[in-house]
Order: sequence, then structure tokens, then C-alpha cells
Amino acid sequence: MTCDLDLVQEKRKRQTEIEEKRGQLDGLVLQLQHLKRRGGMGEEMEAGAQRFDKILLASKSTRERWLLQGMGAEQEEGRRKQLEQDEEQGKRLEDIIHSGTYGNKRLESEIGTLEREESQISAKEQVLRQRLKETERSIEDLQKV
Repeated sequence: MTCDLDLVQEKRKRQTEIEEKRGQLDGLVLQLQHLKRRGGMGEEMEAGAQRFDKILLASKSTRERWLLQGMGAEQEEGRRKQLEQDEEQGKRLEDIIHSGTYGNKRLESEIGTLEREESQISAKEQVLRQRLKETERSIEDLQKV
């Protein structure tokens, strides 16, 4: 009975570890999505600037004034730095998620290993349950005699 309980505990431990590893991967994906949404404002502004250029055939300085309209030099510099940081962090996260750098492959490998261990534990658990049923039947048969 204690062996059966140990197996159940071990199986639950593996399931918890799998959930944690998957949570780490999901967190990375969410961070990347958040950065992409934040960075999308810069793309929209650039697209608007391109339309503005086509319509008015404005000079480069007019275009820059339009882009910076309502922004002080400090605000513009802060926005530019934030966009650069977001872009850099987005690239790192994409590397982590897609190319397996920074331990992503390790996480996926650990998840696979834990899932295999969980499967083995389930198989052992099934064998023990079957043995228990056989033992119970034997006891019942002995009691009948």
C-alpha cells in the first residue's frame, strides 16, 4: 500500500514539475506578445509617416517635425530608447522561444523527460493495482473455502 502511495506522490510531483516548466515557456511567450504590442505603436507611427510623405511629398524635415509634433526632445529620446530596449528584448525572447537558446531546449527536454517518467510511474501504478486486485481475489477465494 505504501508503494502505491509513493507512486501516486511521485506521479503528482512529476505533473507539478511539468506544469511549472510549461508555465515558464508560456511566460516567455506572453512577454514577447506584450513587447510586440507595445512596439506596434512605433510601426503605426511609421506607417502614418509614410502615408504623409506620399500625400504631401514633404521634405524630410517636415516629416520629422510631424513625427515629433507634441513631443519634447526628452520625450522623443525616451520613447526612442524604450523602443530600442523593447526591440532588443523582443529579439532575445524570440531566440529563447524559437531557436532554443538560453535553455529553452533544456526546458522542452526536461518536460519530455518528466512526461516519460510520469508515464512509467502510471504503468507501475497500473501493475500494482492489478496485483492488488489479484491479491484481493485470492483472499476472497480463500475465505470461501
